[in-house]
Amino acid sequence: MVKVANTLYPFASALTIVDIGCGPGQITSEILKAHGADLPSSSRLIASDLSPGMIEQVQKRKAEEIEKGDQLWNKVETLQQDATDLSAFPDASVSHALSGFVLFMVPQARTALKEIHRVLTAKNGGGVFETSSWHSSEWMELMGFPAKVRPEKGMPQMPPTWRTVEGVRRELEATGFKDVEVHTVEAYMPFETYDEVARFILSQFPGMSRMTGDMTQAELEKTRDLMVEYVKLKHPTEPSRLVGTAIVGLGRK
Repeated sequence: MVKVANTLYPFASALTIVDIGCGPGQITSEILKAHGADLPSSSRLIASDLSPGMIEQVQKRKAEEIEKGDQLWNKVETLQQDATDLSAFPDASVSHALSGFVLFMVPQARTALKEIHRVLTAKNGGGVFETSSWHSSEWMELMGFPAKVRPEKGMPQMPPTWRTVEGVRRELEATGFKDVEVHTVEAYMPFETYDEVARFILSQFPGMSRMTGDMTQAELEKTRDLMVEYVKLKHPTEPSRLVGTAIVGLGRK
């Protein structure tokens, strides 16, 4: 996403860059790593998320990176905001908006897309927006395993629109984006041991704590055992990696 964004609208000419639904800051970090030294002094790099916990993680990462000597992180600002309300940004003030694996979880995704379109600049061929979602992945399959132990624990399903190339294209075009491109990209989650990846998904993945919060320790261990069996079947040796297919869509103002 960062590489393509720079090709379409070089970060060396950036106005404001917004990482929407930044999580712990993977996209923000990659922008700094690849293009931080090129960013104009007048530009802004903003990591935004609705979750206070995610904002705290980015702030902690920023402090740690600066302490280690990476002064590029001084550029990072954080902002708690809903993706459907970008009122903190004036019209046509943003050159780059990137949103990784977020919009399919937003109940009013088209409202968010219209807001993103509003804040993008029309200069330099149009500001760039990129978003990603999942077509399929082994870790998404694993997230549904609590229901194998407690049938009422069905995992919320991603809206079908966001699981296909055609659906993502329709969403971008319907909200005014031009030069729309949508691609599939293979993605991976490396792991050292079966037990490690099972416990990580059960305890760290977004939404899992709400799903498993009232499960007993015995139920959690049974879920973990089933997850381990599944991963072993898919990947007979460890360490290995879970496999998924991401959908990446991009458009311009």
